[in-house]
Amino acid sequence: MAFQIMKPNDETPELAPSFGSPPDAEPDNPTALPLEVLRKFRWTFIIRHPRSGIPSLYRLSMPSQREATGWDYFLPSEAGYKELRKLFDFLLSRHVIDRASICLVDADDLLAQPEKITEAYCRSIDVDYKPEMLRWDTDEDDAHVREVFAAPQWQAFHYDAMTSRGLHARKADHTPKSAAELHQSWITEFGTEGAAIIRDTVNANMPDYEYLKSFAMRV
Repeated sequence: MAFQIMKPNDETPELAPSFGSPPDAEPDNPTALPLEVLRKFRWTFIIRHPRSGIPSLYRLSMPSQREATGWDYFLPSEAGYKELRKLFDFLLSRHVIDRASICLVDADDLLAQPEKITEAYCRSIDVDYKPEMLRWDTDEDDAHVREVFAAPQWQAFHYDAMTSRGLHARKADHTPKSAAELHQSWITEFGTEGAAIIRDTVNANMPDYEYLKSFAMRV
């Protein structure tokens, strides 16, 4: 969600006035949050391959979803990969995050090895790992989900997670589709124009994704 704390379209960054500092007090800071605020967090990151993330984002702007999401447009500039890289590099350059202990998870790795990746994530943030973290199938869990995602628009964005019962590994024989197969599947679901927008947006965000992927935790 780095996109949400930055000026859009490469506009000159400014600190939010609510923090009491002049807007241009930190010209190298790409966010609206002062560095002293950014230092208060334990930063962890999760990334998703654009070939999965972009179609998912585009889908939420389709006519069938608009009433639920309140979102009737798709802008490639809101994909967020560029902004996440800017935030990541800024935090790294200011030693807010330590290169030796970066905690960055790739969603494909998480789906391939949920137990090992979650255990490594917990170890990175000094939390005791418990296998039950990968399950949420009790009445109490269901009540918590209904409370947290009570607003209809959030239900649309998080429906798959809300209706799941846990995190399970992908099938061992899972094979990613080729670029041609993916494009054809996008044409089938989104039409020729939509597929072209998705393809171009995926390609535009690949360099930032691959850069961030190079920092992903290994198990």
